[in-house]
Amino acid sequence: MESLARFFRLWKDVVQVNDLKKEKRSQMSAEGIRKYAAILEDYEEHEEAMDWFLTSANMGSGDAMDYVA
Repeated sequence: MESLARFFRLWKDVVQVNDLKKEKRSQMSAEGIRKYAAILEDYEEHEEAMDWFLTSANMGSGDAMDYVA
């Protein structure tokens, strides 16, 4: 019984860490999109490039976020 309780405590910790990682990634993605949109507006390529960026980000492509960095 004690090992089962320990397992659930560990599982809860893993889930919380994963949730924090997802939240941080989401915040970073939103911040990256805002920065990228500002850059695109400066270069007057907003619509086409933003479509590419959002499509790449939604497909899980690292290219979009690497491009911002």
